[in-house]
Amino acid sequence: MSATAPAAASRAAREKVAAGEAAAALVENGMTVGLGTGSTAKEFVAALGRRALNIRCVATSMATAAQAESLGLAIIPLDAAGRIDLTVDGADEIGPGLALIKGGGGALLREKLVWEASARCVVIADSGKRVARLGAYPLPVEVTPFGYETTGRRIMAAVAKIAVLLVALGGVAAVGISAFAPEIIANITEVYTGTLNKQESSSYQDRTSADIDSLEATLGTYGLGTGWGSNRSSSLIPGLLASVGVPGMAGLIWFGVGLTRAVKRARRAGGPPDQVMVIDGCCGAVVGFLTAAVISGPTISSVAFFFLLAVLIGSVARIEAGVAARRSSVGRMHASARASQAAARPTINAQHARDTLIAAAGSTRR
Repeated sequence: MSATAPAAASRAAREKVAAGEAAAALVENGMTVGLGTGSTAKEFVAALGRRALNIRCVATSMATAAQAESLGLAIIPLDAAGRIDLTVDGADEIGPGLALIKGGGGALLREKLVWEASARCVVIADSGKRVARLGAYPLPVEVTPFGYETTGRRIMAAVAKIAVLLVALGGVAAVGISAFAPEIIANITEVYTGTLNKQESSSYQDRTSADIDSLEATLGTYGLGTGWGSNRSSSLIPGLLASVGVPGMAGLIWFGVGLTRAVKRARRAGGPPDQVMVIDGCCGAVVGFLTAAVISGPTISSVAFFFLLAVLIGSVARIEAGVAARRSSVGRMHASARASQAAARPTINAQHARDTLIAAAGSTRR
């Protein structure tokens, strides 16, 4: 170690203490304060504890919460804090133009949630955090239920703003089109009227005739169907009835109900987040395929549909296999515990018998 290393460490320690005390001076009585995590934020919490103010604090990590409580600071949950007046936290890197990275440690998500819920944020750091270019190490990603209510409120607020903006833009566009391009409105009206009156078109009549033929073929085979590829239909349900018959439709419905129940069990089991996301995505895509087919498709022949179905079944099976393995492990633990208790009973009974005999012998001698 060079002779300058201890001096640099001492200088960094002094800078952290000075930064913490300067940030603590910004806090006033009655504030709700966000407490950061890290070596520099630790000095801020220490300085804040020395001031002994009447404040509420939201901690970004368990370590910070423990330090604050040991100093007499009141810690409250993020969801109960509402708007945070001031949050003070450190930085992992500070680049040119005061661009910085915060979140290189294990508390990154809680730090971000507290930061986003704050009216004012202050970053403190020593000179050793300055770099010529940001990104000297990979940044981790964390998923946690901490502060989910606050996140939900922010999402809903953002969605509401977007919805209001879209409605306003739609109104402006409608007024502009009506004023400067009325022929577009006339064309849209014509298309809408044609859609409502589609029963009068020859294509609609042909499709209806094909569906009626499929239903007649089903009745002609007493509900058993004519087999795959032997009937041409316009819609999915008449086509399936004509192809696989009522028993086949009942089997498909039974399969769909069973798969739906398995999906619900897998989601309640709380499997890995990536598997749950795959299940949710596949369910949405499969429902979309089925809806489109029921409305206007003679069959489901897309390879993508069957691929999504296979991925969905595989993901559900993996979660259920994990649940079964956990239950088996718990069962073995319980069986082992019962066996240990049963093995210990003879020893306990023998010890009790010896104690009784000794007591009886002592009584006899007396």
